[in-house]
Amino acid sequence: MCVLVCLKLLTLLFLFQDYPSLALITEKMSENNINLIFAVTSPVVPLYQNYSELIPGTTVGTLSNDSGNVIQLILNAYAGVPEELSLSFSATCLNGEVIPGIKSCSGLKIGDTVSFSVEARARGCPKDKRKTFVIKPVGFKDSLTVTVTFECECKCQAHAQPLSPVCNNGNGTYECGICLCHPGRLGPRCECAEGDYSAKEQDRCSVPSTGGIGGAGGPGAAVCTGRGDCVCGQCVCHSSDFGKVWGKLCECDDFNCLRYKGELCSGHGTCDCGFCQCDSDWQGENCNCSRRTDTCMSSLGLLCSGRGQCVCGACECTQPGAYGATCDKCPTCPDACTMKK
Repeated sequence: MCVLVCLKLLTLLFLFQDYPSLALITEKMSENNINLIFAVTSPVVPLYQNYSELIPGTTVGTLSNDSGNVIQLILNAYAGVPEELSLSFSATCLNGEVIPGIKSCSGLKIGDTVSFSVEARARGCPKDKRKTFVIKPVGFKDSLTVTVTFECECKCQAHAQPLSPVCNNGNGTYECGICLCHPGRLGPRCECAEGDYSAKEQDRCSVPSTGGIGGAGGPGAAVCTGRGDCVCGQCVCHSSDFGKVWGKLCECDDFNCLRYKGELCSGHGTCDCGFCQCDSDWQGENCNCSRRTDTCMSSLGLLCSGRGQCVCGACECTQPGAYGATCDKCPTCPDACTMKK
C-alpha cells in the first residue's frame, strides 16, 4: 500500500515538474548576477561549448583528469580589469539623462534603447605594458575586448640634457622643458643657491601690499603665508601632519575644506586649495549631494513614481498624499484606470 502511494506521488511530481529550460536558466542567472562555469573533461568540451553559445554569460573550461586545475579555471573565468586600471561607468537610461557611476538601467522593456560609457584611467605602471580585458553585459553573449597600452615614460625624457646651459650654466638637467636642479640650487632656471638672501627676494615671498601694516601684504604681511620659508625669492613650504601644503606663497593645502559628518568633502572628493573637487557621481560644496537617480527609480521604472523629484539621490514627494522611498505609496492618488476615464 505504501509503495503504491509513493509511486502515485512520484507520478504526480513528474507530471508537474521538469528540468529547467535554457531560457529559465538564463533568466535566473541574469536576475541573480550569476556567472556559470562549465568545468568539464575534454571529451565533452564541444558539447558544452554549444550550450555556452545558448546561455549568455557562461564560460567553458577543460578540467584535468584529477580536477587539479579547477581553481585555475575559476581564476581564468573571473580574470577582470588589471589592477593598474580603474574604470568608471555612466549610463544613459530611458529619460536620456547621463547618470555617472551607474552600470545598470531598470524598468526596461523590449524595444527600449540604453547606452553605457566606460572610462579607464591608469593608476600604475605594470611591467607588461600591454593589458587586455573584456567588458560584457550580464545576460548577453555580446562582449567588448579592450586592449590598453601603457605609456609610462614621456618621450622627452630620452632627450634630457645634463649640465644644460639653460639651467644657469650647467646647474641642472634640462628635461621635458624644465630644469631639474642640482642639490643646493633653486629657481626655475637653478639661478639661486640656498644660502643666498636679499630683501628684494624676500618681498617676492609675500602677498603684494594692499596698504597698511599688518594687512594683506606690506611690511607686516606673513612671509609665505606663515607656512614656509623664503629661499632665493621662492617659498619652500613646510611639511604638515595634516596633509600637503603648496602654492607660490604656500597658500594652498589639501586639508582645509568643508566637512560633512566629520569627513573632509564628505569622503566623496578631494580637497584642492580650499575647495572640494567632487568625485564623478557627487556634487555640492562639500560633495554630500549624490548625482545618482537610480536610487529614486520605482519598481515600475519611473523616477519617484512620477510623484516627486529626485534630489541628491532621494525622492522628495510633491504629489499630495504620496510618501515612501520612491513616492510609491499614495492612498489618495488616482490610479491608472481613473486617470484614463
